[in-house]
Amino acid sequence: MHRIELIRRLLLHIEQHSRDAWIDLWICGYEEDAVIDCVRMLQSLGYLETESVRVGNREYWKSVRPTLSGSRLIETARNEVLWSHGRDNATNLAAFLESRIQDVDGSPAAP
Repeated sequence: MHRIELIRRLLLHIEQHSRDAWIDLWICGYEEDAVIDCVRMLQSLGYLETESVRVGNREYWKSVRPTLSGSRLIETARNEVLWSHGRDNATNLAAFLESRIQDVDGSPAAP
């Protein structure tokens, strides 16, 4: 369920800052790598369009914007009742998302 809450917080953060010239994807309480993995997962599933720049070992996000599907997912994230229903079914949702990741990139998803 921890990942599901990160997805929600990230989506709401992106909605608030998607028009910024550079977007800071820092989400309080979450490791940077977990947030980046979540962004990449949502991008690979077609929910986000992203543009980043790598400087040394660090990645800076110039643009992170929701697609039409991503906007619909953000609408769901804003609605506590709908999101709670999804959270109650987190095991099935996580399994679905993990299988989609494997379908997209051909590699097993991280635990």
